[in-house]
Amino acid sequence: MAPIRSGDRIRRRSTLAAIEEKQGRTGPLTFVTVRHDIANESGPVIEEDQIIVYRGAEAAAASPAPPANSPLAASHERTIDIDPVLLFRYSALTFNGHRIHYDAPYATGVEHYPGLVIHGPLQATLLMNFAAAIVGQSPRRFSFRGVHPATGPQRLLLSATSPGQDGMALEARSSDGHVTVKATAQW
Repeated sequence: MAPIRSGDRIRRRSTLAAIEEKQGRTGPLTFVTVRHDIANESGPVIEEDQIIVYRGAEAAAASPAPPANSPLAASHERTIDIDPVLLFRYSALTFNGHRIHYDAPYATGVEHYPGLVIHGPLQATLLMNFAAAIVGQSPRRFSFRGVHPATGPQRLLLSATSPGQDGMALEARSSDGHVTVKATAQW
């Protein structure tokens, strides 16, 4: 909504907007929507709705779905290596204490993931920065959705369409071919 400049005093107000329970392949899921309003001294700069998905502790790992076989018709691509240090740093930066992102024995032994889980918001951040690099400025509006878990360490492929009147479509794809995050950016 407005730029955030170095030295700005920032205030974030987070409110619980909704809670919805659903049944997934691995058991019960709870979807929690948190609304973040971020402002500087001049007024609002960012409005964000974050949907966090929680699954029951007893959920077993589901067998992975086959990769989508129709990749984005990309005109821009970039690869990025995701390693445990990046996952730990992103967790610290975002105050995300969930151990699936930095504690491999916990992620594999307790949560039954094949490795450390790559944050969906980290992938979205990478995609948004990729879009900004292509166009030369930050998008005014950015939306993303996690569609498949990505675990690391691994190399992700970031893909983007050419910017058009309706913006740009982006996706992150894991090395096993799964689309992990889909996004759109508009200027």
